[in-house]
Amino acid sequence: MAKTTMKTAPKKSASRKAAAKKPLYGIHRVDNPKNHTHAWIVTLQRRNKIWCKYFSDGKHGTKQKALEAAKKFRDTTLDANPPMSRAEYASIRRRNNKSGIVGVCRHVSVELHNGRKVKQPYWIAFWPRDDKRVGRAKFSVARHGEDKAFKLAVSARKKALKQLKEDPFANSTGLKRWLKASAA
Repeated sequence: MAKTTMKTAPKKSASRKAAAKKPLYGIHRVDNPKNHTHAWIVTLQRRNKIWCKYFSDGKHGTKQKALEAAKKFRDTTLDANPPMSRAEYASIRRRNNKSGIVGVCRHVSVELHNGRKVKQPYWIAFWPRDDKRVGRAKFSVARHGEDKAFKLAVSARKKALKQLKEDPFANSTGLKRWLKASAA
């Protein structure tokens, strides 16, 4: 089996200061001498669509020209397909959702009242906050009734999501660096 080496960035040297300023988010290097594969690979994913493109040294002439072509492709693809906002990301329905509404769940807590264990059902709404913490509100089924507690939780989440900033949600450090570098 051929040994494939994957590199994420060129070696840093004084002559490569320009390359070190802008990170190689989404770009990887493949050098496989046995199969004569020497290329940069761009792999990106946005909203369930994946882009994967090879930039070989042979086709582009040199390793540096192939890297420049890969960066150009990456930048144009990311500019045309920006990352999701935090509100969009928080609205993705997960497989383990049982309430049918993203960020709203029913919870039964067991509390002690006069030495007895009593079950207290709640509908709880969760949402991301701008300070990267999680906001939450819970509504008692005993106080509001099942339907009203559920509706209150849903409306609390919707109201909180409307207040979120529409900044792109960077869920990786590489994406955060790329966004910062492309904004400069």
